[in-house]
Order: sequence, then C-alpha cells, then structure tokens
Amino acid sequence: MYEYVAFMPLWKAHVAYLSIIVWIMLNWFYFRPKQIRKQQQQLDDIIDRLQHICDQKNRS
Repeated sequence: MYEYVAFMPLWKAHVAYLSIIVWIMLNWFYFRPKQIRKQQQQLDDIIDRLQHICDQKNRS
C-alpha cells in the first residue's frame, strides 16, 4: 500500500489511509461482534441439542 500512496498527492494519501482505518474499525466494531454473536448462537444450539440427546439417553 505504501508504494502506491508514495506517488499520490498528500490529500489523496490521507484519504486512502483514512478510508483503510475506517474500514478496519467498521470490521472490528460492527461486523466482528455480529459474527461472534452468530457463531455463539450456533454453538448454543448445538449444545442444547446434545444435552437433549443426553437427557433422552439417561431416561431410557
């Protein structure tokens, strides 16, 4: 990235780096927690199903 920005005018370089920083922050603070919640819900569902199966086995 640095090689491309080195030949840009200063204001374009600032825009390029600012857009990258904004993109990283968007991923870190919005998409990442959303994905973590989704995966956590899937794991909770799997655990619930396994517990249900274990309960059925213990009753028999």
